[in-house]
Amino acid sequence: MNTASKALSEAVLRHLTNDALTTFLGESARYEAAARPGLQLALSNEPVADMNTLVVGAGADHDHFRDMESSCLDRKLPFLVMIYPEAGGALDDIATDLGLVYAVDFPIMVRDDLPLEPSGNPDVEVVRASGAEYADASADVMASAYLLARRAHVEGRVARY
Repeated sequence: MNTASKALSEAVLRHLTNDALTTFLGESARYEAAARPGLQLALSNEPVADMNTLVVGAGADHDHFRDMESSCLDRKLPFLVMIYPEAGGALDDIATDLGLVYAVDFPIMVRDDLPLEPSGNPDVEVVRASGAEYADASADVMASAYLLARRAHVEGRVARY
């Protein structure tokens, strides 16, 4: 079995990012999404930046980009904008004009100090959540991970399994 990692193209990374955002945020009671070529906006409408995201890639239309950013600003929602390098520098200028501030290069969650364990961690058990007990446990984990009220997770994203 070949386990060597391969570089992912921007298109594949954007596709995976968009799928992850839809899966993560799609259960929110007030979930919204909008897409244009090169742009994907996923909103939970919760007041947490990680839960309102605009993904920008190659071919993003400047006017659509400005409209999607303005939509978040008009709602007074905290949000993240992920701009892939292939989107070009002109979008950086638009973001700056709208008051956004550069935060970090992606990937932002990389652990270089230890090799990945393909066999997993024996201290962690991963099971499919089903029923109220698992929903409650999941809500507790999510609430603590994102420093949110537990109620937002129970009523929003974590209620259905």
